[in-house]
Amino acid sequence: MDILTLDNATYTATGVVSDVESILWVERYLEPGEFKIVCEPSPKLRTQLALGTLISHMDTPEVMMVENHEISETLGSPPKLEVTGRSLDAFLQKRIISNAGTPAYNRTNKEVIDIVYNATPSAIALQLLTVYVLGSA
Repeated sequence: MDILTLDNATYTATGVVSDVESILWVERYLEPGEFKIVCEPSPKLRTQLALGTLISHMDTPEVMMVENHEISETLGSPPKLEVTGRSLDAFLQKRIISNAGTPAYNRTNKEVIDIVYNATPSAIALQLLTVYVLGSA
């Protein structure tokens, strides 16, 4: 299976990942898919599969994003780089609803949870109208 790196803006192939020992590629219908690539921990592969890199392969339209690098070592064998990530569906799960004017990262966890769980559809619509149509932040 040839893993392709993709351009983040156009989703066109920009390169082929080689020197990979094993690939686990799981696609799901209702849940985000996931992948795991095991390879030698070379600087070339760490650069080619940097965090946030979009990847795919020739036999699927599914696009996944690199989310983690982990080097595993066992006694008597060389270290291995494990690159993992999930499909772009998982990227959308990281969205946060915030009141206009106060960024979510300046709020406590409780405040963010209160905003998300107590928001009504009309409040969310008003938030989107304020931010995207009127240009207020």
